[in-house]
Amino acid sequence: MENSVIFSDPDLAEGAIKGIYTYYGEQNYRARYLPWYGMNTDIEWYNSSEKGDDKAHLVTFNALPNNTQMNIAESKEPWSNIYNGIEKANLAIQGLKASADLTNSKLKQLYGEALL
Repeated sequence: MENSVIFSDPDLAEGAIKGIYTYYGEQNYRARYLPWYGMNTDIEWYNSSEKGDDKAHLVTFNALPNNTQMNIAESKEPWSNIYNGIEKANLAIQGLKASADLTNSKLKQLYGEALL
């Protein structure tokens, strides 16, 4: 189906936007990335940050390409999910800009969701 058809119809566009969320609802993203990334703040601290393991690298914003928490052998590893979600959001933004009637409140909301 053409992008112009998908992103001009509110129900089809909603399906495309909901598809973006699936990349961030995966267990590997929520369990491997979110609990560790950015934990090193003035109110939180990972006690093992000094030992330099891969969780500590996420905590201290030093994730390397070979980080075992993020770069795993499974097909749905967190780095891929993050970038696939970003790609789908960018495609939705382009499609909505080009084809949607953004005076329609539902399409306007979906456009805002894609921008987030």
